[in-house]
Amino acid sequence: MLLINLNKDLTIDAVSKNFKVLMRDQARSLKSCFFLSMVDCEVPDQLAEDLYDSLKKGLVYNVTLKVNVLANPDWFDVSISPRFEGGNNVGYQAVLQHITASDIDTTASVYSKISQGEMSMKQGWPVQNNHSNQAVSMERWDCRVK
Repeated sequence: MLLINLNKDLTIDAVSKNFKVLMRDQARSLKSCFFLSMVDCEVPDQLAEDLYDSLKKGLVYNVTLKVNVLANPDWFDVSISPRFEGGNNVGYQAVLQHITASDIDTTASVYSKISQGEMSMKQGWPVQNNHSNQAVSMERWDCRVK
């Protein structure tokens, strides 16, 4: 299990030692790095908007992400929840756990459908787009929200 502490704006505050060991450049500091900048382009851009929407609603966000700052970029099940210090909400904590090869294949297939506009993200879960609703079925996400 790998841990990342995030500030409220999703910049990184700290990473666990076992995460740092896996990084491509262990001398590089991730302090103040934007969390979603570590997410590989295989992950649909629409995920960023869904993430912000879910966290704004106070929900715990659970999703599968490919992290690209590692020596060997890899897929993880990621759970992002509020982080409290002294009773105050100071940001979020992301818990990353490795997933199986079959989970990676399934995720890649779903993310391909999201990128093609056949599905969308809703609170961390992929949902089928209703093609009878022209506005939803034509929705495309072409750039990473930052």
